[in-house]
Amino acid sequence: MTQLSSTNEWYRKLKRAGQARIEENEGMEDLLGAIRKQGVYGLGSSELREASATLLQEQGTHFSHAVRWLFKRLQHAGLPPSYPCYVGTEVLNASWTEAAVGSGQVAKHTVRLIYELLAYLLEVPELQDHPRRVLLQQRVEELMEKCREHSFSSVPPDTPSADVVKVSLLPESSVSDELIFLRVVQSTELVFHAAARLTARTLEAIAYSDAVEAMGTLHWVVCLESFLLPLLRLLAPMSVEHWLELRPLIVRPSAIQSISFHHLSTQLNELHRILNHPRYASCQHAYLPGCQDLLNRASKAMSTWYKAHTRIATKYGQASHDYKPEGVRWLETQCPLGTVTAEKPAVMAEEDEGGRVSVR
Repeated sequence: MTQLSSTNEWYRKLKRAGQARIEENEGMEDLLGAIRKQGVYGLGSSELREASATLLQEQGTHFSHAVRWLFKRLQHAGLPPSYPCYVGTEVLNASWTEAAVGSGQVAKHTVRLIYELLAYLLEVPELQDHPRRVLLQQRVEELMEKCREHSFSSVPPDTPSADVVKVSLLPESSVSDELIFLRVVQSTELVFHAAARLTARTLEAIAYSDAVEAMGTLHWVVCLESFLLPLLRLLAPMSVEHWLELRPLIVRPSAIQSISFHHLSTQLNELHRILNHPRYASCQHAYLPGCQDLLNRASKAMSTWYKAHTRIATKYGQASHDYKPEGVRWLETQCPLGTVTAEKPAVMAEEDEGGRVSVR
């Protein structure tokens, strides 16, 4: 009887939370606040899972896409989430359409969504008293300014709904630093997703000997990848102790499962292979050096990010001369860009002459 009562109580709470718009819904705000404080894992129970499944079955078609995704997430509360489930790729990418949208608009739409995700990070109550709040605010505002620089357009980028921005911030643990980590992972995944879409377009352009189109698309790939290192710097306020506390709950949703990262890396390798094929019309030849330069820069940005990512994994994994976590050892053996060697730019602010990456 107790379990049935608890299931019914969760059912009523979820049903109330699923009604109306999130910004007008006190029940939803309370639910999201409880999740941010206790974590999806902390709330996980058979009663919550049963109530979520029942409500989805009965009324799922009446909810917004974001709310349906939230209840699907809670349907598996207490169980290890996959990487796409943890990051929320389904709800974050829901606004993408297959309609013909220019490469610039794809990039700017992505940047606008990142802007909103980061802005909300400064609003949540759980981070208002963060011990490194000043640094957190500084890093977020730096990224928001960078977003503003890249989102200016004659056609304003799509504004993501408040539902998506709020519902996507679902930590597994009760550690407030996970909110920062989750936003970094989500924003990075958005960059990979959009850049992979654009490199796919570039491959098609080159296959049809359109170097001009390829050059424009590669330009936006480079612009998107310029966010990767600043996003890693946003992790600076997160303490090693807090990371070790939350890590056991998110060890399963590994970035190894990021299909967009694999697609982007593979497509960059393929672009290096086919860029200089011999079937271009003579009028296209003048644009090939520009394509090659942008492709080199795109590959270099990914390589630099990968090195920085490995160094951060070393820091938070507490690696030393005598000990390296298994994950760090694995990262060090990988070569996601294959054997491609891009030209080294004359100036790389993030990398010193010895090839060491500094992320402050």
